[in-house]
Amino acid sequence: MALINLRNALMTGKRLPYDAEVEYLESTGTQWIDTGVNAKQSLKIRAVFESSATSSHFVYGVRAGDSTITCAAGFGTSLGYARWGTSAYAGVVPSGLVDITQDSSGVIVNGTSSSYSATQTVVEQSGYTMVVFAGRNSATTVTSNMVGKFYSCKIWDNGVLVRDYIPVRKGTVGYLYDRVTGKLFGNAGTGDFVLGPDVVPVEYLECTSSSSIFQYIDTGIVGTGDVTFTAPIYRSTDASNECAIGAFGYSLRYWASYFFAQKYYLGMGSRTHSSTDAPKETWMLQELKAENNKFNLYSNGSLVATCNTSTFDTTQNIYIGAMNNSGTASYPFRGRFGVVKFYQSGDLVRDYIPVRVGSGTSWEGAMMDVLTRRIYRNQGTGAFTYGNDLKYPIPAE
Repeated sequence: MALINLRNALMTGKRLPYDAEVEYLESTGTQWIDTGVNAKQSLKIRAVFESSATSSHFVYGVRAGDSTITCAAGFGTSLGYARWGTSAYAGVVPSGLVDITQDSSGVIVNGTSSSYSATQTVVEQSGYTMVVFAGRNSATTVTSNMVGKFYSCKIWDNGVLVRDYIPVRKGTVGYLYDRVTGKLFGNAGTGDFVLGPDVVPVEYLECTSSSSIFQYIDTGIVGTGDVTFTAPIYRSTDASNECAIGAFGYSLRYWASYFFAQKYYLGMGSRTHSSTDAPKETWMLQELKAENNKFNLYSNGSLVATCNTSTFDTTQNIYIGAMNNSGTASYPFRGRFGVVKFYQSGDLVRDYIPVRVGSGTSWEGAMMDVLTRRIYRNQGTGAFTYGNDLKYPIPAE
């Protein structure tokens, strides 16, 4: 605990008001937090959460008797909903982790956009502040608490970020820490939040794979012709056939970082390989770029491979640490990864940093997506190893 806070102090020049960042805060149905931000037309909210409630409840927001100040999202027994004024969106409740973005124009739930039933206005009124883990029914009443986990929450006002919440702990007490104001926001309800495991950034994540035991991460991103990336990669061996980043299905390729007979190998629809060997036991900054209707793979700034085909769909998710071969991990990679960024049509969609997750003497290596603070764990066998702790807090988006 003291070590984590010391790291923060070394980087920021001051001691942050918490002991450790945690994966999530979990409400048991009696906790809630007041953001201090009034519901209004100019707000935009993005929240990443996981609900386990079996009855109707709010995830965040305000839904008072005067429907003109409704600005909320929640769940009934079978439908998720989001309201803006008297207009509403309703859809099937997604299972597992939910990433929702809401503003006056509509709702995006796990990447799928939806519109409200009508165009309405949220009218600001004093005292009607947004809450999370529940919903505000009046200036003095909060109700319909959720049971579940919050991973992150951001609020913008007129395009300006005014709240950037991450879950933290001070001792054994959970808070949402706002990286905008530098303040802790604590429980205004009863009981205590359940804490997720500590999350600590590390230098790198390492695959220690063999032919039968190997580690990989499923990014959830389908390997299509508009996906590019940057990734620091360190090859530990001269294995003749290994994939650091890739997907493959039914002759459709997204072999974005592949090594065959020590050569750089790029298979993007069509396939090609470099004329030079890829080094081992040294870091390579690999960049896959879409340029002039081609895919170009760069290593430490030098162009090493080119594919002419740039329009195709694999239908398979991209793996880090192995090839996704029609749903089966193959061609395991032996080496290290630093910060890995994926872009889709030029937009940043994953911003992975290596972390260790756990407490006490029980830790596991993983990747955290800084955009959502979601932890991506090993989907294979064995365990990732990892580098030394970094001497700064987990970066903001």
